[in-house]
Amino acid sequence: MEQASNGIDTEKTAERPELTKAMQNYLDLHRHSAVRTKLLNHAGIALRLAVAQIVAGSELWTIHADPQKANTDAIKASLKTNKSQTLFAKEHQIVRELLDIEENDKINTIVKSRAGWGTYHDLPDIFAKLLNLDDETVSRIFTYVVAETLTCSSPMVEILGNILEVDMAESWQVDDTFLELNRDKQAINAMLKHIGGKQVADANISATAKVQKKIIADYLDGTRQPHKKANNKKWQPRYMDFPFTAYTKRGGIDAIENWKAVKKRFA
Repeated sequence: MEQASNGIDTEKTAERPELTKAMQNYLDLHRHSAVRTKLLNHAGIALRLAVAQIVAGSELWTIHADPQKANTDAIKASLKTNKSQTLFAKEHQIVRELLDIEENDKINTIVKSRAGWGTYHDLPDIFAKLLNLDDETVSRIFTYVVAETLTCSSPMVEILGNILEVDMAESWQVDDTFLELNRDKQAINAMLKHIGGKQVADANISATAKVQKKIIADYLDGTRQPHKKANNKKWQPRYMDFPFTAYTKRGGIDAIENWKAVKKRFA
């Protein structure tokens, strides 16, 4: 005589796992300890794991690419003309192909978004690809993703600009957007003195900002010849110096404050 099942299908009842949660935790911790200690002797593999976690993220890594957020369409358009931006985009394409990451209109960075872990870059897959690349190539990818995650408007930009002796003239020249955004008349007159000399600046000190900016533009396009210490083809406003330099002493400029906060450590 069959026993009543009381509505319970015994065949579908889940089997008890071999290990309890506590036992799995015990084993996980000991295995983790052994693996990470062994990893200390394998810098090449650790580098590849680091790159994979930067690109794909993990439960413990929270990192994302700087969004390069422009406040206006004009600033966004100006950035596209920057030679450095073009070179960076070319390197992006190379790295994407090295990691075999498909193009995605919604994802324009190699590094995953803050909320994108586990959604469009698979960590084991990226790690497997990196294991098949030589050290030089992995270093190239590593350098790219570190650069992609450099925070805009941060002290690190000022620090690296100084250490690397960045010359902004190699990638940027004064454009219409720069002149349009430049609104401080005292700074504009000081800038005019910087490129045109004291005599020109003094002669136009009472002129409107618009007129003085037009004179600056004339120096830049060759209509006027700059004073002997300036070169209209390579002239850069002091704002593009590293460290950042202002034309007035009024303060309130984030880049200057960022550098003041850290410069003692990088003298």
